[in-house]
Amino acid sequence: MVQSSNKLWVDLLSSKYNVGSNFLLSNNPSSGSSTWSSIIRAKDILKDGYSWRAGSGSSSFWFTPWTTLGRLGSLVPFVDIHDLQLTVKDVFSTGNPHTHSLYTQLPLLVSDVVNNTNF
Repeated sequence: MVQSSNKLWVDLLSSKYNVGSNFLLSNNPSSGSSTWSSIIRAKDILKDGYSWRAGSGSSSFWFTPWTTLGRLGSLVPFVDIHDLQLTVKDVFSTGNPHTHSLYTQLPLLVSDVVNNTNF
């Protein structure tokens, strides 16, 4: 369900059990079929092994959930037009503090998370 989201069986289970866009973070109760209960138990055991990986750093800084806070673009009132196309690599190659190069104002908590992230 995590990697094959375009499969018919994933669509069916997601629709039936109201699974959101991120299955690993959903808190759906295990009520339902025995198959669904088994999937939920397996998810709870395996979810710590899944995480976002920086890779080449070409993911969007604002619209990819690369932090524990999720998508940073949803945590600010607006993303400045100068910052829209920034990638994770663009921000982290600027030195420390990483947020110094941004035009967009970040809440203090978000700024602290970004500045204290190491790859």
